Amino acid sequence: MVALRKSSALVAASVLVAVLAGCGGEVAEKPSSEATAVVGTSDCSFLQTSFEALSEGAVIGEHFTCTLEMSDARVSGVEEFDVVTTFDPAEPAALWTSDTDSITNDGGIWRGTGAFGVVDFRGVSPFAEGVFPFNYGEQHFVGEGEYAGLSFTYYVAGSNTTGAIAGWIEETG
Repeated sequence: MVALRKSSALVAASVLVAVLAGCGGEVAEKPSSEATAVVGTSDCSFLQTSFEALSEGAVIGEHFTCTLEMSDARVSGVEEFDVVTTFDPAEPAALWTSDTDSITNDGGIWRGTGAFGVVDFRGVSPFAEGVFPFNYGEQHFVGEGEYAGLSFTYYVAGSNTTGAIAGWIEETG
């Protein structure tokens, strides 16, 4: 069941790429032939940092701390990021962005930004397999320390607490 959910999550992440491309969102370039493919999972905790009620919906700020278990140790470690999401009860989804993302491990740090879509935050979509809110996202990082001269891009799909990740590491131009 877990493998099925992770497979579904990766397919869902691919769908997000197509959606972002169609909506004018930034989508990563195709990786170079020298890129190293990586896959893995995230295990996260989060804390609501702000809440503002609107006449229709709310604006919610959250801080996430995640442990990344990746197929390449260079991008495994602790990820931390802050997000702000605007929810409209008339819409089934919401977008959020992060410009404070970092992944830290013994070799250095990756600093990045990204965009996410929160889909099915009410738990009614059969595609989310009972997981809600169901998040899709794309993050772009630049390496520091031992990772200077490298970039890391990933796509993630999952809940607020677990995610399936697929991406790549490559040299920066």
